[in-house]
Amino acid sequence: MPRRRGAASGLLIFVLGAWCAAVPFVGPLFNLTIGPDQAFDMTAGRFWLSLVPGVVAALGGLMLMRSANRASATLGAQVAMAGGIWLVVGPTVSMLWNDGVMQTGQPAGGTSRQVLELLLYFYGTGAAITALAIYHQVPHIRPLCFFHCDAIVRIRQVLGPSSRYRARPCAGRKSTWHARPKPALRRARPAGLSGRLFPGNAQRE
Repeated sequence: MPRRRGAASGLLIFVLGAWCAAVPFVGPLFNLTIGPDQAFDMTAGRFWLSLVPGVVAALGGLMLMRSANRASATLGAQVAMAGGIWLVVGPTVSMLWNDGVMQTGQPAGGTSRQVLELLLYFYGTGAAITALAIYHQVPHIRPLCFFHCDAIVRIRQVLGPSSRYRARPCAGRKSTWHARPKPALRRARPAGLSGRLFPGNAQRE
């Protein structure tokens, strides 16, 4: 993972996480309200569904920005992904302990404004954080083709060097084994009496 890419992803995740943690308290100042319409009013829903996941995501972004090796960068991305996933699923899961009602509270305004508030508070920002965290981890995840390559290598080891599998370079690793194409049929020139009687004979080289 290039250092510049990790710093850029970490910065975006940090900004989005800080926004999610702060928007419930400053949102009413900008007519973006879910739940109580008073700024800086702490409730259980705002604490567990906005503040905690926002701080976790921001912490993961900060770890990404300051990571010096692959292990710390991956850990930061996973921490940020946990915060992003909780932002997406938390409002719905909160119905389990809040008598079937989302603990976030009711969005204010008309339909368009309510959709915007839900996206900015939870679903949109949570999905963006999760996507950035996954994008950062993609180079560290072993490609699925490697499993296919390993299976071919095992077949080669069982069948031996005389099998129809031969080495060929594969993306992401130095070499692997792929099937050798079957030899094609080629017409041979008829010879002798049988050749004159059956001119359509062909033999496999």
